[in-house]
Formats: sequence, C-alpha cells, structure tokens
Amino acid sequence: SVTGVQTCALPIPPPGPTGQTPLRFEISEVISGAWAVFTRQWMPLCVAMLIVGLIVAVPMMILYLVGMFAIVGATSAAASGGDPDAGGVIAVAMFAGIFGAMFLVISLVMPLFTGRLLRMALTAVRGGTPTVGDLFSGEMRYGSMLALMLLQGMLIGLGYMLFIVPGVILALGLYFSAYLVIDQRMGAVDAMKASWKLTTGRKGEVFVVMLVFGLISAVCGMIPFVGHFIGYSLMMLGVSIVYLRLMGEWAPVVPQPQVPYPAQYGQQPYGQQPYGQQPYPQPAYGPPPGPPPGGYGGYGPPYGGGSGPPPGP
Repeated sequence: SVTGVQTCALPIPPPGPTGQTPLRFEISEVISGAWAVFTRQWMPLCVAMLIVGLIVAVPMMILYLVGMFAIVGATSAAASGGDPDAGGVIAVAMFAGIFGAMFLVISLVMPLFTGRLLRMALTAVRGGTPTVGDLFSGEMRYGSMLALMLLQGMLIGLGYMLFIVPGVILALGLYFSAYLVIDQRMGAVDAMKASWKLTTGRKGEVFVVMLVFGLISAVCGMIPFVGHFIGYSLMMLGVSIVYLRLMGEWAPVVPQPQVPYPAQYGQQPYGQQPYGQQPYPQPAYGPPPGPPPGGYGGYGPPYGGGSGPPPGP
C-alpha cells in the first residue's frame, strides 16, 4: 500500500437464501438477547414445552410399562419351563422392541410440534407475542419436517460412525435446516443445502453457540421441575437469534412502547384535553341570541329606531 501498512479486509460472507448479507453476532449479545426475550415471553414458551413434553411422555410411559410387564412375564415363563437362557434372549429382544417403538413414537410425534415451537421462538425474537395457542394452529409442515428428521438423523449418524468428527461437522452444517423448513417453507433437501451454505465459514461460531447454550441448559436443568423448560427455551431463543442474523435479519427486536399520537381523547386531565372536550360547557352552534328586552341602553331605541339628538333631561 502507499502508506506501507498492509491491511486486509474481512471476506464478505455470501448472501443467504433471501439474498440478504449475513450479520455478525457475538455470543455475549446472543445470550443477553435470549434472556431479554425470555423475560418477556417465558410463559407461552415454557407452557408450550410442558404440553409437548406431556404429549410425548404419555405414550412413551405406556410403551415402557407394557414392555416391562411383557418382559417379566416372558422371562418368568421361560424360567419356569427350565430354560433360563431362552428367557434372557426373550428379554433382550423385547428390550430392543420397546426402544424401537419409542424411537418410532418420537419420530412420528415430534414433527407435529417442532416446527410450531420454532415458529413461536422466531415470533418472540422478532418482537412479536407468541401464544400457547400457536402450538396448535398455523402451518405444520409435517411431511417436510418428518423427512428432514429422518435424513438429518441418518447423515449425522453416519458421520459419527466415521470417527465422530464428520458427524460433528454435519450436525453444525445442518443445524438450521428445520428453521428454513418452517421460516422459508423449503423442502427437506433444499433446507439442508441452504443450511450448509448458511454456515459455510461460520461453523466455529455456531459450535460455540451450541456449546454455550448446551451448558446453560445443563445448569438450568438442575433447578427442580422448571429448569429444563427454562434451559430449552433459552437455547431455542438463542439459536433463533443466530439464525436470523445469518439470514441478514437483525434480532432480537425490542418492542417499542406505544405512544398514543394524537392523544387518547377523553382520557387526559383538565387542561390537556383536545379542543371541544373541556370539562366546562361549550356554547351551542347556531345564530347569536337576540338583544335582551329593552335593548342594550345608550342613545335611541333599540337597533336605531329613529334619528335626532338624545332626549333632554
């Protein structure tokens, strides 16, 4: 350079699916932003997560109890028949069947609510007000969410089988696929491609976000009864902020107080009300009243009824 000082400009990241240039984010501001949104919207987020947890947990508990009773009965029958080895084989097989059924239930039920939970988080960080009713209304995108969960699970699982590191890289690159399915209405494959492009060159930052919010969720989980809901809500909000920043959209949005302008008529104290609504009576519209009986006094009859000098004393 002319001054002899070499300068290097940071590379401009490629635009996201909407054509907007990604915005930078710091982990500290993501945490503070997620907490600020949580303090305003904790009720619908936590209640929605509680409802989803109960919906998923009930069939899981039923499957578990039925499976345990079946295993105990089959093992006892095999032992009473004099073949304890057969009882062990039956127990292992039924354990595998139970966990397979549980995995199937999770795979079929979670796509019903995952997208709507993410939409509630996006609404909150965009400055809106999510409600518990949003969990049961709006577009579900069930087919795309189900296909995404299956494809994403298989790819990441295969990556973990290849010495773990490829699995971590795949998990980071595909982390925002579900957001793109819900927010941009993409199909499963297109969402995975867009998420990979969105995180190109920024997987290290995404990893830090996942690690920090994972630790926050673990610490919150130590709080009895409500800790998991707090931790998962904060994680969902933080990831939503990062997603919107990568998409080129500033988040979180702080709702501005609504200042009435013009002022709310009829609600101001005396002396600050608009014209025409003061607490004292107003004259009625119409022609001015006539003169009082006998005129106003002075020279001559009312309304100049004659001419000449004024009467003498």
